[in-house]
Amino acid sequence: MAEVNSINAFFELVGAILAWVSVRQIYKDGQVQGLFWPAQAWSGLWAICGIFYYLAHEDMYSLFFCFWRMCALVCWTLVFLVSTRKSL
Repeated sequence: MAEVNSINAFFELVGAILAWVSVRQIYKDGQVQGLFWPAQAWSGLWAICGIFYYLAHEDMYSLFFCFWRMCALVCWTLVFLVSTRKSL
């Protein structure tokens, strides 16, 4: 089971890195083009559910990286809403 946890944790890690890159990009640009922002917010909510799942199954590596990804996605959504609040 540890191997499966490691593989899943790797995917969570890659997702977290990409999410943080997106946070940096939206903060730098101050706008989003070609992305449906509610999908990004939904992904953040999905990550919150994943935290409870990994906690219940004691998948600690996946839990850690899912938490990191969730933080990035929630941060992305907040930066988006603040930077574009005039146009919403």
